[in-house]
Amino acid sequence: MRWGVVLPWLIVLVAMPLLFVSGRMSARPPSASVPPLSERQEAVSAWPVPYVWSSANSRAPIQPGELPLHFDRIELERAGCFWGCPVYTATLWRDGRASYSGYRNARRTGGFQGRVDALSYGWLCYLIEESHFDRLESDYSANATDLETTIVRVWPGTGGQPIVVRDYGDAGPINLWGLRREIDAIVDEITWTPSAGDLGK
Repeated sequence: MRWGVVLPWLIVLVAMPLLFVSGRMSARPPSASVPPLSERQEAVSAWPVPYVWSSANSRAPIQPGELPLHFDRIELERAGCFWGCPVYTATLWRDGRASYSGYRNARRTGGFQGRVDALSYGWLCYLIEESHFDRLESDYSANATDLETTIVRVWPGTGGQPIVVRDYGDAGPINLWGLRREIDAIVDEITWTPSAGDLGK
């Protein structure tokens, strides 16, 4: 065997994987970490003007007239299903009010009232705008029986009738599914007080 010819090729074959791994490691982005508060504040301040307010980076209660947001009221109704889905209606107002009416299979039954904080309501309004809620169909229905029915209603800040989107059997687009989950998440964070009836109805 002519080692003078073979040896250089062996060196190349051994070196190539090492060079590849080294290049991949050097190109790897730094590990993700939570940005400092100053950067998060800058991100909030980069929102469109209607979503910026003085208490944007706090959990302070909403002050009357503080939020020039596009939506006056946001409501999620879950109308149940044959298999025991919860039945309730949760409503959030721009001025910080919140109401909850729970019926069968709901986490809480009866009428309740509470307060939604400014940051959560602002995030929710921003999500509604970015998901183009006003362009969705008014009704989505799966071709099946005994599935859950949900209804989302959004009242524009300019007044008038709400934008209503009904979804039977999760037949709607993923942004509608995500919006419902975000409303539920905010509702679960509210401290609820029993009430004789729904607030503001």
